[in-house]
Amino acid sequence: KDYPAEQQTWDHLKKDVVDFKPDMVVISTTTPTIKDDIKTCQIVKEINPNIIMVAKGAHVTIEDEKIMKDFPQLDIVIRRESEITIKEIVTKPLSEVLGITYRMNGSLMKNQERPFLKNLDELPFPARDLVRNELYIRPDTGQPQTTIQSQRGCPARCIYCLVGAVSGYTINFRSPESVVAEI
Repeated sequence: KDYPAEQQTWDHLKKDVVDFKPDMVVISTTTPTIKDDIKTCQIVKEINPNIIMVAKGAHVTIEDEKIMKDFPQLDIVIRRESEITIKEIVTKPLSEVLGITYRMNGSLMKNQERPFLKNLDELPFPARDLVRNELYIRPDTGQPQTTIQSQRGCPARCIYCLVGAVSGYTINFRSPESVVAEI
């Protein structure tokens, strides 16, 4: 659920957690929203401290250890790309999941980095049927919009950008057939 896009409040989040009873919640973080992102963790843990809180995004990729030390409500940080990692978090022991920082018996553990995914065609298409697509409107035209990602990574090493740290400094492409199939 995209609470900001749906203009939902913290009370809506609380109700959803109580009604849905998740075992794990994954939040996508950014530097400007990190405080609200962590507030989500706090609210969820107040409802059920056994829910596993996972964060992904550029900010937590770079600041994983600091974020984990500062915010005990967070159980796992995914560094870099997240799709395969999320699946493995629920199917493997955490010690075997590449690219995560997590808590184990009161200590912070930091596993080896996950290699960047070279063949992006391995990823499934986004489950757009689970998203309220009508909420995403172009501000200039008022028309619906979506994003289709055809590549990851960037060879530039701009000092202000985290794309290389999150997706690598080599560009990895999807095949034209995959992009057309998603369209």
